[in-house]
Amino acid sequence: MTLSWNASIPRSSVKDDAILGYYVYRSGTSNSYDDSNQLNSEPLPGTQCIDRTVAPRGKYFYVVRAIAGNKKKSGNSNEAPATIPFP
Repeated sequence: MTLSWNASIPRSSVKDDAILGYYVYRSGTSNSYDDSNQLNSEPLPGTQCIDRTVAPRGKYFYVVRAIAGNKKKSGNSNEAPATIPFP
C-alpha cells in the first residue's frame, strides 16, 4: 500500500516550528489512533510511505501527523480509508 500526502506548512519561520518529518498511523477502526498504531519509529523525511504489512482483503484507515522542531506532533490529517484487493 503506497500512501502519499501534501507537505505540512510550518506555523512560522522559527526553528522550533520547522517540520522535521511525518509519522504514519494505521488502524482497523475508523478514527481510532494512538501510539500503538504508529507505523514508523523515526519521522519520515518525505511525503510518501509504503506499508508492506497489509493483508489481502484487509480494510485499513490511515492518518499522518507532522512533527516539528520542538518535538510536538500535529493533530491527525484527514483519514484515508483503504481496502486491499485480493492478488
